[in-house]
Amino acid sequence: MPARPGGGRPCKTDARDVLDAVLDILRAGCQWRYPPIDFPPKSTVWRHFDQWRRDGTLETIHDLLRKEVRAAEKPYHPRNSASVDGQSVDTTSGGEERGRDDAKNVDGRKRHIVVDSMGSPLAVLVTAADVDDAEGAAERFARLEGRPMSQVKKMYADSKYHNFAPYEWVDKNAKWDLEIVRRPKGAEGWVKLPIRWTVERTFAWLGRCRRLSKDREKSVVSSEAFIRLAMIQLMLHRLRPEEADAEFCADAAGQDGRGSVVDRGRIRGGQAGRRAGELRGAELDGLAPAHHPGVAGPCDPGRREEGGRGGAEEKSGEDRELIGLTVPEVRRLLVRLLWSRLPGIESRLGWSEWRRAHQAFARRCHYKKRGAKPPD
Repeated sequence: MPARPGGGRPCKTDARDVLDAVLDILRAGCQWRYPPIDFPPKSTVWRHFDQWRRDGTLETIHDLLRKEVRAAEKPYHPRNSASVDGQSVDTTSGGEERGRDDAKNVDGRKRHIVVDSMGSPLAVLVTAADVDDAEGAAERFARLEGRPMSQVKKMYADSKYHNFAPYEWVDKNAKWDLEIVRRPKGAEGWVKLPIRWTVERTFAWLGRCRRLSKDREKSVVSSEAFIRLAMIQLMLHRLRPEEADAEFCADAAGQDGRGSVVDRGRIRGGQAGRRAGELRGAELDGLAPAHHPGVAGPCDPGRREEGGRGGAEEKSGEDRELIGLTVPEVRRLLVRLLWSRLPGIESRLGWSEWRRAHQAFARRCHYKKRGAKPPD
């Protein structure tokens, strides 16, 4: 992350927490005002994201990671080919650069990307959906200036680029040739085209993020920023792949306790990670999730038979096994801790009884908030 400028009041927000919140919005697709409570306030997250998308921070991080991924997976193999394509997606109401693509029956925007042979984007451009691929090729190819294109010999495209405008621009400004990859004659239905499948795979990668299932942004600047963020997260996972799912593995967070980038709503580092660390050392016997190995849960038959602590010997705080907690698990643990303090509710009940107790507690809070007496 970029260094903070000097002067002024010291910032109390960890940049890692802000990045985790933005990535959670990207993967989960939630609104800016409804992030999980473990992250910084929405105004703080948006202010940092707005600064990163405008000052080129996300673009710089993306270019550096693309270089590292290339060096790690294909060392001493300079890129000599690239592919270009567009994808029309629906948009929500409002916003700039909106149009209708009659060929795809889509009313929204079109994402144009240029990728190398590994699927890493070299240029990103978002326009209205009614912009023809050939007409917008000049603006799209112009964004390749300053990119590692010195040894690229061919640019592969579909038949939409078979037009005078792209060929004229390439002849005047580019050192590479534009080659059209056509469908085989007589082919029907879906056909895997040679070479061009790399750019189609990149669009499939972007589709994993719910925020990108539709173009939900009011400005194309935000749309391009979220595309780069999705590829930043993907390239980080390619550089440091996880051997096991950290949601069910206690040691996947790493030696420094901060973990990797947030994925699928997991608590990853920063302030949220410190809160989870505090809960790990708390008195959570009998309240831990049952799927963690070596930790007895409230529905474990061994707990009810032994009547103690799940049939296991009582351990001190130092010997207690640290468990990896996700955001939903932390919330469930806090709710169960509250339930265990309620009078008349036993601390070791089945899941159905826990649910009935939660409903009774919710009704009690509902009537208490309005100053009324709950019915018997």
